[in-house]
Amino acid sequence: FESCSHFVVHQSDGRVARERGEHGRHLLSMLPTQCWGLDPIFWSNVKLTAQDIQKLDLHPSKKGFSILGHPISRAEIVGTVVEISLKHNRITFSVDDGTGVVNCTRFSDEAGGISSTFKKINLGDLVRLHGTLATYRMQTEIRICAIHLEENFDTLTLHLLESLYMFTKVYSKPSKVQIEFEERQRRSDNKSNKCEMGTI
Repeated sequence: FESCSHFVVHQSDGRVARERGEHGRHLLSMLPTQCWGLDPIFWSNVKLTAQDIQKLDLHPSKKGFSILGHPISRAEIVGTVVEISLKHNRITFSVDDGTGVVNCTRFSDEAGGISSTFKKINLGDLVRLHGTLATYRMQTEIRICAIHLEENFDTLTLHLLESLYMFTKVYSKPSKVQIEFEERQRRSDNKSNKCEMGTI
């Protein structure tokens, strides 16, 4: 399977989707960070592949990530556990979904321990992970909020297909807040131009 980002570019309407993404990034660079929550995707567990997670754009403010111009804070991934690292205050799963490997970390709870749910996960298990996005040692990873053991390996195929669908139908299109912000910018630019014309 190719990554979702590659799928968008390779389709017949890929050029349009790519241009929308570049335009969205430009708008997001100007949108105040306190307005990010107005984009519904910001509060969603965005369906991604490992390769897509490693290619996410880091906002210039370094306060969050974006995908095709949409600010995001959470992600969902499905894959096979290929490595487990257990330390005194955290457990890290390296998850492979066929497009790459991404690290997913769970820190100890307030009592100072790791939940037994996480300790039951073994190498080779297929898991679905939800969590917040973070950067650790220059690599983007997931800080796990929830983990589910999957028994049907078709779940991975379904997740990849859902990711492709969401990229082409949702993530590549501007949100209402982006459209409204762009319209306000256009009005502001028009007013500025009229003022300049009036002073000439």
